Amino acid sequence: MTWLDKLERRFGFLGIPGLTRILVGFTALVFALAWLAPGIDSVVAVSPNHKNKKKIWRLFTYMFIL
Repeated sequence: MTWLDKLERRFGFLGIPGLTRILVGFTALVFALAWLAPGIDSVVAVSPNHKNKKKIWRLFTYMFIL
């Protein structure tokens, strides 16, 4: 039994089925929004000017920016 099998047996309940498809879908959605509305990237991007404005969601949405 490999270490990966042991980890899956121990922490398998934490897995999210279809996570790759969900991430690809969100990335495609943000790409489409950025293409249709060019100003949307400033809403989800992380910049030094926004670090003190308590917009924590920017840390998660940044990964969808191209």
